[in-house]
Amino acid sequence: MRHSAYSVQNTGTMKSKTTISTANKFKGNPRKISDKQKRLLSEHLTELGDLSGVIYCHNAKAYVGGNQRADVFDGAEIEITERFDTPTIHHTIAHGFIKWQGEKYVYREVAFTPEQFRKACIVANNDGGEFDFDILKMDWNIGELADWGLDLPVFGDNEESGVSNELADKTPPDDFAEYDENIDTEHECPKCGYKWSGGK
Repeated sequence: MRHSAYSVQNTGTMKSKTTISTANKFKGNPRKISDKQKRLLSEHLTELGDLSGVIYCHNAKAYVGGNQRADVFDGAEIEITERFDTPTIHHTIAHGFIKWQGEKYVYREVAFTPEQFRKACIVANNDGGEFDFDILKMDWNIGELADWGLDLPVFGDNEESGVSNELADKTPPDDFAEYDENIDTEHECPKCGYKWSGGK
């Protein structure tokens, strides 16, 4: 079968072996991570394992990672591919996939202590570094980023994206008129005497 973009080859039981290489890192990645964050990421991976995907803790009877994905995957079938009689050093007791819309998504089961569970709930959402907004501003379309749901700081006008932050360069005056009872107003309530300007 021919495919315009790529072809799928069924390799059966044949396994291919490769390795992770920093040479494949995307040089334009808008995410940045400090040395401290990188050290914490390494420590948390060593202690708690990979916290991406959907992770179910048997002891807590709850998801420690992937709670938002659970809303999307609700009702989807879970295929367990590997179980362990004794938890691994990362407290894993099962690996598998969630089957959803013809694809497979990472699923893991763990046996965390209450302390590990609470810690994992926080670090799972805190170990990914931060966005480098200078790179985003220079190399990415601001309109697209907003469409994708990214909360953005005020960048100023971006003609290409169609986004105009017209308040970005506006600052309040250095001096305001002091308030007193003699300020001119446009309207006055005939019943209570309240005075105001603008509107009706």
